[in-house]
Amino acid sequence: MGISREAAKELTRLAWPSVLALVLDQATGLTTLFFVAALDDEYLLGSVGLGAMAQNVFGFSLGMGVNSALSTLVSQGNGAGRLDLCNLALQQAQLLSLLVAVPSMFIMLYTGAFFEAVGINQRSARDAGEYVRGTIFVMPFHFLSCATRLFLRAMKLPRPPSYVSLVVSLLHPIWCYLLLHRLGAGAFGAGLTVSISYGLYFALLTAYVAVVRPAPCDVAWTPLPLDLARRRLCSCMKRFNTDARAIEAEPGFREYLRVALPSAILMWTEWWVYEAMSLLAGLCGKTALAAHTATCSWLLIIFMVPSGLGSATSAAVGHAIGAGQSEAARSSMKAGVALILGSCSVLGLLLFLGRGLAGRLFSSDAEVLAAMNVLITILVVFQLFDGIQTVLEGGLIGLGLQRGASQVKLVSMVVVRLGGAYVLAIALHVGVSGIWIAGVLGMLVTATSMQAHVGDAELTSSSRRRKFYLVPRLLAYPGQSLEPVEDAFLQRYGGRLLGGAEAERSQDAADTTDSQNFTPILFANCLIIGLSAALGGYDHGAASGALQNLVALRGLKRQGRLGPLLQGWVVASAWASNIAGNLGGYYMPTPRLALIVAGFLEAIGSLLTALAPQLWVLILGRLINGFGLGLNGVAVSQYISEIAPPNARGGAIAVQETTFVSGAFIGALVGQHFLRLKDGWRLAGLRGLGSACRV
Repeated sequence: MGISREAAKELTRLAWPSVLALVLDQATGLTTLFFVAALDDEYLLGSVGLGAMAQNVFGFSLGMGVNSALSTLVSQGNGAGRLDLCNLALQQAQLLSLLVAVPSMFIMLYTGAFFEAVGINQRSARDAGEYVRGTIFVMPFHFLSCATRLFLRAMKLPRPPSYVSLVVSLLHPIWCYLLLHRLGAGAFGAGLTVSISYGLYFALLTAYVAVVRPAPCDVAWTPLPLDLARRRLCSCMKRFNTDARAIEAEPGFREYLRVALPSAILMWTEWWVYEAMSLLAGLCGKTALAAHTATCSWLLIIFMVPSGLGSATSAAVGHAIGAGQSEAARSSMKAGVALILGSCSVLGLLLFLGRGLAGRLFSSDAEVLAAMNVLITILVVFQLFDGIQTVLEGGLIGLGLQRGASQVKLVSMVVVRLGGAYVLAIALHVGVSGIWIAGVLGMLVTATSMQAHVGDAELTSSSRRRKFYLVPRLLAYPGQSLEPVEDAFLQRYGGRLLGGAEAERSQDAADTTDSQNFTPILFANCLIIGLSAALGGYDHGAASGALQNLVALRGLKRQGRLGPLLQGWVVASAWASNIAGNLGGYYMPTPRLALIVAGFLEAIGSLLTALAPQLWVLILGRLINGFGLGLNGVAVSQYISEIAPPNARGGAIAVQETTFVSGAFIGALVGQHFLRLKDGWRLAGLRGLGSACRV
């Protein structure tokens, strides 16, 4: 069967707004660099580049990864007419985004210290840290806007994000001029321009969808996950039986993460390896780094086309699978591959013919131009394979088969691309060209493996039980055996609501037998709950080293030394509130709610401890931490006794005790490291990351 003209038109309609939005987002970042470069401060320009890399790795990529499951769940749910599941997936993504934003912001606070620790000169490390601090304010809003943007694209509504991106990119030079050239805010001001623009993006996009309400957003979209949070809290407290039963009947966060984590790995591996390539290029010398950076700029511009087409393919395939239209899904995949082959061929030819001009736009140095001439030639081949694997990846995400694809991509990116780049560029002294040759090999392996994944899948549907199977191979090899794979969305996410109840009942008998033993699932549950005990042990072990560092370096802004009385307050405050937490645990309606409340308290207390500007703030943070630990001490034992059968209860409690001792041991080791760092006592607040993750 040939390429469907209707499918190609549909993909083009969905792709061009996404491509435009991506180009405008890239233009916004380049505008910031342009205004920074106009200040004629080479340290500041390099620092902003370092800060942008840290911002991408520790900030923006996490937000995109948490929300990545929406491409599968919303597109398939909308195709199946299940707008209730679309709304549920959106609220789960939003709630997880807000939770992930907290540790992300905490990590980004120490970007400057990280760069200084790995050997970056002090001025550049400090400015990079200031730039990242300027972007911290917008992280929760940016994560929420990522959820809305992916939701709209999966709903086949890609135009609103592109309109908002256009407005934001037009206003961005104003913020850059005011903060950088009028106010002279430096690296922190450059970060603030990003915060202002992304905050404006969130406000405009949310306002547009809330006011215009394009169908079916009037039913499936919500600006904040308030309804889901309310229902989850009601379920924990068991006060409203109707809500509790409804919650039990709907997919939970575990089902969402089963789809989100593989999707996130697909993105994180390529994104983080791309950033690591710049570090390797820096080891090859100044000329190599300059040529590599300029070539990467062209790669980013070209990549907007495959990225937009990949998201369009994901939406089209997901809708077709949700509606049970296997022919439409097949046509969309074939049209996507055909369009990307044509687009990348044209773009590659233009880039190859104009490679001299492409180099002169970034540099006039003869050595840099010679290196760029070679790299752009390799880039022509690289972007072809990159485009193919991006579209195939989008199709697999639409099908719900991202788990296998993520495993393949993890190996090809880390082992083939990153490992090959190190061997060729550093070990064999090929230079920066070796980095790009390894990139071509990595993309070739990825594209071939994903093509095989699609080729092994079939796309038929069973109307009786509403379960869709991945059927005729789109790029199949002759003679291959067909192996039906059940759709990940219906199998993992909507099993109860979309016809999986029969399969669940048939499994109940075996589950009942297994539940009487200390099974791997029970061990995993106890280990996760035992994380609470591990965090408590970590706090006890790390406190000694942190206190010595605080006393020796007088890290707080106060006069004089930290005397014995104040040292006692710092230590005893946590133990005093720990007693109150133990007593308060008996008044909580359920141990599950107690664990959630304790996790929030520990995260807040750790954040106050880490950021304390004055001694009283530090003591307040320790008080809140101690209360949370006391609440944990009661709730963990109760919860384990509830989930463990009588003959497995001893092993479950042993897991809890082991995690506590292990946490104390790790905390003691880390506490000794605090002594060598200025303000190292603040790093004791890292335990808040574990508390937030546990919640």
